[in-house]
Amino acid sequence: MPYPACLNADYLDSLLEALGRETLADAFDTYRRTTAEALIRLRSELAAGQAEPSRRTAHFIASGSASIGALAAAGLARSLEHLPLDAPAATVADLVTRLASAVAECEAALAAILRP
Repeated sequence: MPYPACLNADYLDSLLEALGRETLADAFDTYRRTTAEALIRLRSELAAGQAEPSRRTAHFIASGSASIGALAAAGLARSLEHLPLDAPAATVADLVTRLASAVAECEAALAAILRP
């Protein structure tokens, strides 16, 4: 089955084979809920200038995204996690916006795959 570029097709196929559609759908539901909460927390931490908490939250999003095969979201979250502390605010804001879009794109693609 062809997958959008935001997803790791080989990894997702192996997850489907190992876990089955129902278990992977449950994991996806958890990913969606926790990632939505983490994006809210990330924005709040960044607005408050909390560098270390925001890095931990970005790491959380990167790990969760990678574990579900959402490559694009994982890569952007990793970029945020490793961004220099003195990065321009516009760069940070752009990455957060792109991350939220990538998460939404990956979630829509996964939803279509897991709940056809």
